[in-house]
Amino acid sequence: MGGIISKARKLTKIRRTGKFLAVILTAVCLTGATFIPVAYAAEEEQVVLTVRQVLTGNHTSILSDRAFVYRLKPKSTGAPMPASRSYGDYEFTITGSAEQPVGPIIFKTAGAYVYELSCVTGEEHGYIYDRQVYTIEIYVTNELTSSVIVYNNAGVKARALRYEHGLMLFPSDPGIMVDPPVVKTVSGNPASDSIFTFKLTAENPLSPMPEGSIDGVKTVQITGSGSAEFGTWPYTVEGIYFYAVSEVNSGDINYTYDNAVYTITDTVRAEDSQLVVSRVVTNSSNKQVLSMMFINTYKGGDGTAHTPTPTPTPVPTQSPATKPASPPEEPKNPPVPLDPGLLPFKHDDNGSVFEPTPDPLGEWRFEDGEWIFMEFPPDPQPGKGPKTGDEFQVVLNLVLFCAAVFAAFGSTIYLISGKKRGKVKE
Repeated sequence: MGGIISKARKLTKIRRTGKFLAVILTAVCLTGATFIPVAYAAEEEQVVLTVRQVLTGNHTSILSDRAFVYRLKPKSTGAPMPASRSYGDYEFTITGSAEQPVGPIIFKTAGAYVYELSCVTGEEHGYIYDRQVYTIEIYVTNELTSSVIVYNNAGVKARALRYEHGLMLFPSDPGIMVDPPVVKTVSGNPASDSIFTFKLTAENPLSPMPEGSIDGVKTVQITGSGSAEFGTWPYTVEGIYFYAVSEVNSGDINYTYDNAVYTITDTVRAEDSQLVVSRVVTNSSNKQVLSMMFINTYKGGDGTAHTPTPTPTPVPTQSPATKPASPPEEPKNPPVPLDPGLLPFKHDDNGSVFEPTPDPLGEWRFEDGEWIFMEFPPDPQPGKGPKTGDEFQVVLNLVLFCAAVFAAFGSTIYLISGKKRGKVKE
């Protein structure tokens, strides 16, 4: 009997415990049903948009510090904006090539929300702006989950919000570029001017060159001593450019060529969307110069087309008393063939002419089978020279003159001797 009572008590406890657990479980269920809806209603959806900016071209160094302004504009009524902006348009900036997060944008209710994104940086000369206007559609479900769809200007879906900006620099002005001349000097005295060739060579064959260049080389020629210029050219890209100027040795053995090499350094930078050039020209010693001087020495040689310096013919010296021999005077009357019958000739017994008769005015000569009469030249000073028959008088005068000189000389000797004898006697 006692065992039955004991079992009954245990069963009663179990029932009481089961009821208690049932009550607790019911209370928990009711509490959960009360609080779960409240917790779900307090949740929100956060959306962050990413805008990427890319700087293109060869002038990114100029754009690296440039800030571009963007604007996010709501197109739907009640569309929430980023937390930092509770109403109206939202503007932000991006500097250089970078990505910029926009948001978070907090959504607390389901719906379709539309936005518009564009670059609103003011126009500036030389810059290339990406004026793409993106349409952003954000859909929020009842469970407060979201999906984002982006369209470009053409209404085509875009994978990202991407903007590309550049800088369109104006080329450098060749008109203000310093163009140092090549100056050629020839040392020596060549009879004719030779042609000398000079070349401008770019360190990089793709570098800008003057008109007429081939594969990064431009040549000019100078005839003799003179000067020439290679010309100028524009630059379209920033950077540092190097060129070399030298003379081409044409192999003329009559010249010693100048082997100098000059370096042209052009530094190209942008100033307010305009490229400007700073040029420096240096010689082989790295000293800055204003012109490129080349000196060639002419040394002559076989086969050279030059005129030798004429050697003066020495003039023989002569004493004042000696007179140069005068050329024989041509007779005033040239020999004239005469008819022997016109003048007296000696004849032999048979009547043949064998000897002309002497004539005081000239003489007869037999030449080439005929007789020719040659007149004597006239007296250069008529009346002053010795006349015929005066030769004896001239000889006599000369003898008397010599006798007088001899007598005077003897008298002088005698007088001197007498004085000496008188002194001895004293």
